Amino acid sequence: MSTKARRLRGATFFGQDWGSLIGLAVVARHEDRFDRIVMANGALPDPRKLERLMAVTLASSPDPGAFPRWQAYAAAATELDIAGLCTSGFDEIAHGMTVPISAAEAAAHAAPFPDASYQAGALVFPALVMPQAPDDDVLQVFMATWDVLERWRKPFLCLYGKADPVIGHFDQIFLEFVPGTRGLPHQAFPNAGHFIQEHEPAALVAAIDALVRTTS
Repeated sequence: MSTKARRLRGATFFGQDWGSLIGLAVVARHEDRFDRIVMANGALPDPRKLERLMAVTLASSPDPGAFPRWQAYAAAATELDIAGLCTSGFDEIAHGMTVPISAAEAAAHAAPFPDASYQAGALVFPALVMPQAPDDDVLQVFMATWDVLERWRKPFLCLYGKADPVIGHFDQIFLEFVPGTRGLPHQAFPNAGHFIQEHEPAALVAAIDALVRTTS
């Protein structure tokens, strides 16, 4: 860890999609460095309590099969058309996942992944959400992170796009089980999809800014 990182204090964590699974684990390991958390279409399963995850998914998602289809698609693929997936390809898997960006912006998203040799992480990520081996290190990280979240009393704000069929309703779990969510101005965006930062950028910035100003 760099000298600057070791001095980090009072940080605000913002997480979306895989940024939530990876980032929340970082927050849990260094919770003294973070004063608040903002989650936007992110999730974190607890392997010990999968029933609550399934209950929310089955009861609230407009398409509970969306994520299994994405897992199957990624598992069968040997290479991903990142730009094509961003602009239209997700429509073949699940509505609410396509990113409302231009072709040039999609090309920028794809630039770090020019061919399959750069895509190992992207191809395997969907399978890592729920590893099969009970002693898998990922499961241990998820459980340790939830141990921290269930006693987290610093601000934890949820900003979710409800058109996301995969994790657009996972805010319900955070709202119920993370103490720091109490009394905050959480927002739900009915027409925003999975990549909410592209659908509602101004609203996200305003909400994060307001949270920092009112809790600093």
